[in-house]
Amino acid sequence: MKKILVTQRMEYLPDYGEKRDSIDQKWTEFLISIDLLPVFISNNQIHLEAIIKNEEIHGAILTGGGNLVKYGGEFPERDQIEKNILEWAIKNDKAILGVCRGMQLIQDYFDIPIERIGNHVGIRHQLQANKGLKLTNLIEDFSDVNSFHNYGTTQSANPLNISAFSNDGIVMALEHSENNIYGIMWHPEREKSFMLEDKKLFRRVFR
Repeated sequence: MKKILVTQRMEYLPDYGEKRDSIDQKWTEFLISIDLLPVFISNNQIHLEAIIKNEEIHGAILTGGGNLVKYGGEFPERDQIEKNILEWAIKNDKAILGVCRGMQLIQDYFDIPIERIGNHVGIRHQLQANKGLKLTNLIEDFSDVNSFHNYGTTQSANPLNISAFSNDGIVMALEHSENNIYGIMWHPEREKSFMLEDKKLFRRVFR
């Protein structure tokens, strides 16, 4: 199995005075189902450095949940860890896929601003794929996808190309023009039954 770094969301529990890293167990189920072994990263630089030094890592997933600090989030350490993982992936030619908040982190890294949007929480959207890009054929196979985000954009800029829009014009997938950097705004782990289309897309990214 290929080992994939997987980031985690953060929560603060005031009754315990604890900051906790957490992730939906369905991520493990989803990734194991496509022969990828998740290596969960705490939001701690020492842990990240130890993992990438001592493990053979094939790529990384920046997961969803919460907002970037720039857009109202509470945890700058998570923003920094995910930025560091993105830079590691670029430097070492590793595949990286941002999911929802993870895609927003990639957009922010490349200076693409996002803005508050409506009608994208608990809604399903059809995708409109752009022709001629690496993910085009796979995205055309999707009938619709889930949506759980309050921020997004209707445009992009180099080096990030738009792979797909939602039916209301929001960017739902991106890919880097040169590096193996991708982003999607839907959550494969939140489907009641994992979608074959999602599995194909993840296999393509981490082939």
